[in-house]
Amino acid sequence: MIRLDDLTGDVAGLTPGPVFAREFDAFAHDSRNVRGGELFVAVRTSRADGHDYIADAVARGATGVLAEDRRDLAWLGARGVTLVTVDDVRLALRTWARRHLAHLAPQVIAVTGTAGKTTTTKAIATVLTHLDSDDIAHPGTSTVFENDNYNDLLGLPLSLARLGPAHRHAIIELGTDRAGEISALTDLVRPGIAVVTGVIPDAEPFATDPETAIAEYLSILTHAPALAILNRDDATLHQYATTLNPVYGNTQFLWIGTHPEADIRATDITATPDGLSMNVQIGRDIHAVTVGLHGTHWVPTVLATIAVARHLGQGIEKVIDALVSIRPVSGRLRPLSGSCGMRLIDDTFSATPASVKAALDAIGAFPRPRMVVLGDVGDAPLPAPTVASLGAHLARVADAVIAHGDVADAIVRAARGTPGPSGSLHTVHTRAEAVARIRAIAGIPADGGAERMGSQAPRQWTVLVKGNARARMEGVVERLLANPSCAPELLVRQTPGHVTGIVRPGHDRPAWVEIDLGAIASNLNAIRAAVAPASVMAVLKADAYGHGAVRVARTVLAGGATFLATAVLTEASTLREAGIDAPILVLGHTPPWQARTAVSLGVAVTLFDLDGAHHLSEAALAYGRKVHVHLKVDTGLHRIGLDPSEVVAFARSVIAMPGLVIEGLYTHLATADDADETFARRQLRRFNAVIDEWREASLPRPRYVHALNSAGALRFPEARFDLVRPGIALYGIDPGPETPLPGAFRPALSLKTRIAQIRVVDAGETVSYGRSWTATSATRIGVLPIGYGDGLRRGPSTWGDVLVRGRRAPLVGRICMDMCMVDLNDSPDARPGDEVVLIGRQGMQSITADDVARQSGTSAYEVVCQILARVPREVVDPDTGWGT
Repeated sequence: MIRLDDLTGDVAGLTPGPVFAREFDAFAHDSRNVRGGELFVAVRTSRADGHDYIADAVARGATGVLAEDRRDLAWLGARGVTLVTVDDVRLALRTWARRHLAHLAPQVIAVTGTAGKTTTTKAIATVLTHLDSDDIAHPGTSTVFENDNYNDLLGLPLSLARLGPAHRHAIIELGTDRAGEISALTDLVRPGIAVVTGVIPDAEPFATDPETAIAEYLSILTHAPALAILNRDDATLHQYATTLNPVYGNTQFLWIGTHPEADIRATDITATPDGLSMNVQIGRDIHAVTVGLHGTHWVPTVLATIAVARHLGQGIEKVIDALVSIRPVSGRLRPLSGSCGMRLIDDTFSATPASVKAALDAIGAFPRPRMVVLGDVGDAPLPAPTVASLGAHLARVADAVIAHGDVADAIVRAARGTPGPSGSLHTVHTRAEAVARIRAIAGIPADGGAERMGSQAPRQWTVLVKGNARARMEGVVERLLANPSCAPELLVRQTPGHVTGIVRPGHDRPAWVEIDLGAIASNLNAIRAAVAPASVMAVLKADAYGHGAVRVARTVLAGGATFLATAVLTEASTLREAGIDAPILVLGHTPPWQARTAVSLGVAVTLFDLDGAHHLSEAALAYGRKVHVHLKVDTGLHRIGLDPSEVVAFARSVIAMPGLVIEGLYTHLATADDADETFARRQLRRFNAVIDEWREASLPRPRYVHALNSAGALRFPEARFDLVRPGIALYGIDPGPETPLPGAFRPALSLKTRIAQIRVVDAGETVSYGRSWTATSATRIGVLPIGYGDGLRRGPSTWGDVLVRGRRAPLVGRICMDMCMVDLNDSPDARPGDEVVLIGRQGMQSITADDVARQSGTSAYEVVCQILARVPREVVDPDTGWGT
């Protein structure tokens, strides 16, 4: 409960308007999480300004607002909402929290460390609640407070609104991602008991060396708690902390762990599918302990809980009995019931190399078959030795692995080269793909059949699901639960703010491309339905038209494409290096010096001259392999290819060359996207004539005859032959102005940035190089950190409009290499940090690649292909829009 008098008194807040509510149920700093009765806290962060969401919070039921800025907030009085203003919201929250704790004066037990903080906090809270239940006068009244992982200088004060007079103990988790934060948090809570679970210096981005990391966590001792519980198995922590004994002479240091010198020591540790069992030695006494946590890395949690309870005067036998009530925390190796009897192990809260290793060790206690579904690990690329180590560990533990994300894919590729039982290794790019692959491996039918099977799955798989926060792997767990409706109670990140929120990677630049692989899969389905029974060769030229060739390849192959096509051999090599072994045709010129590489990669090559054929034949003989070739017929485009009159004789020569197999015969249309079909049909007649001549010559028919690109595949059903070669249509882009795609198709690419700065330019002032644009009146100019160095076309025509807060806004002045400017006069509410859409949808408005092409005087092909590699690509989930 938050009292207005505390805010205006202790915190020196002002109430510039009428006062309505004087008490509030809780703080809320995310308007999406407001349920009614809260005090909305307008916090400024690096990504957003809470003042912009005050109206939304009030609409959802907030009865008060704590803000720094009084601008345009007089309307709150008319809505019956109390406004409190302060100079610094964050400082005000910390001041309130410190005085709130001092006033209620619970026994404060603070827990910190690199890992295991939340589970240790909740374990201590669970045991103390169990023990207190025998002592309180009114059963059912909670006497133990814990801060639910709100562990930083913003979250901790927010959580303390739930601390009330009945709470005898406050178990408070302290976290850090910067030097000095633990000290500041300790100053706020002043713990009587401090627990340090352990320190992993490599996992601390703020630490330049182990000593810096350890010093940060040991600053929890700044205010000399009565008891410090420290992990003796952490040798560096022990060495450093020992030097502090003289400094904190009034603090008792109690060491826990498996080390022989530990004051509370665990021995004979056994991990089973039911949890942990161990012997706990305290002095000369040994006690058998069982707890329902999975993984031996939880041993310090168990020992710390025992240490706290004993320090508070509880008998060891009662403590041991209470330990049975400890359960895994959501997202931390928590077993859940999956569909068709599947055993899910939900470890989706976070993922570091150390926590992945611990999770793999934990799943090793479960019976085979075991599957690991791994999202990305850490917040940056991992060192090669770490990747190799995790890959080897995966191979030893798992019978099947599914990787979701680039880092996870690197770990899986490392596992492929490691001896071990792991035999089924896959990489996917969306959570929906992950779920489909899990079901396929486990032999579980698609949605709808699982209920009929009940628990009669062919084998009971144990499935570990793990990933970092950005991977949002809880979405995979949700889809596999025996009862998905229970997800809000079982899984992490289930508040409205989390469910609707998007976790953005920390890109090098605030400009990015979003790729919807679900749209590509849907577009492929539409193509396959239209061209059946012909097969589909998915064209992935130019990095899949800027969409990312590797991820698109996996998506289309999973969706039923039987062949891939690239423009050049290096593009095919990229696919092979990513573990893609599907048939690939190189559509362009493969020079003689690449012949051996082509053979070694096992790709099909386009042939149109004898010199190239001879080199391929020699390479095939050198490797002892057969090489598939496709003969290209030039029926009118007049690029590479054979004249129709040369085809049969050329084919005879190729057939006579050792090592070459003519797998395909094809042509390419010059005007498939024109409304006038005359020339396209002339080309098809020429191609059909070649086919007839081939047949009359009694040459073996190639396995694949093909002629049609995206536009042709949809317009000329009589020429679909054995397969079609869709490119641009796969990505939901019209093949041309006169050949729009049917309504079932949708674009897969969005290009976005954020406003870096807003400035007011006076009338008569000019913007950008060359002074090509002049303001006719005072104009709000937004600077966008994206330019022609990222792929925005500078001339001869400009890009046109962008979308800001759901409205169109024109770019003005010349586009620079790294920046461009936008007129924001029609978007008066725009702020620095706002998302800007250059291609895609925002609100009810959209800008397509075709729109940009028309404005720029080019083709949509060029628009998407010219978005350069320095603009990061981010896959979005087709169901939620979350970044993956």
